[in-house]
Amino acid sequence: MPKQVRPSPDSAGAPGEPGPPTTHILRAVWNRLCEIERRVSDSLLGDSIAGICIVVLACAATVLVPLIFGH
Repeated sequence: MPKQVRPSPDSAGAPGEPGPPTTHILRAVWNRLCEIERRVSDSLLGDSIAGICIVVLACAATVLVPLIFGH
């Protein structure tokens, strides 16, 4: 007799059957974020955001490095 395998709680089961609602919502959100990231990373806006992040990191480093390593 073949061994029966129970599907995991987050698996979709048979093809075509929907999985748990949370999985669908998270997947939709992730797909949307990936789509936005693709658009932004290829534009001037993406370069501007990256530049701002570098400035923020540099400012944080100038404040935090002396606090962490300085005596």
